[in-house]
Amino acid sequence: CKGWFINGSIVSRLPNNVNVSMPSPLTGEAMIYMLSTSKICISAGSACNSHSQSVSHVLKNIHMSEDEAMRTIRITLPDDVTTADIDKFKSEIEKAVKILSMDASA
Repeated sequence: CKGWFINGSIVSRLPNNVNVSMPSPLTGEAMIYMLSTSKICISAGSACNSHSQSVSHVLKNIHMSEDEAMRTIRITLPDDVTTADIDKFKSEIEKAVKILSMDASA
């Protein structure tokens, strides 16, 4: 998708974990809230910084600005993830993006 990109190495990573940056005006915190209403749990930033309000040192080390870091989400898939789970996630994230983008333009 335009404006979305995977953070970190494409090769050296956990197979069930991805950290992505979203385009403005989307933020990690807003996306966490929107998806939680559908019982989908994601995180903002990096796993190393999951209990902190400050920008992750991991994201800083890959030369991400504070603004960019605030627009990141971390998605970790369980071992028993199904195609239906992936389809639900895709549908719910698309809805959240539409809603959050409309809110920003209002």
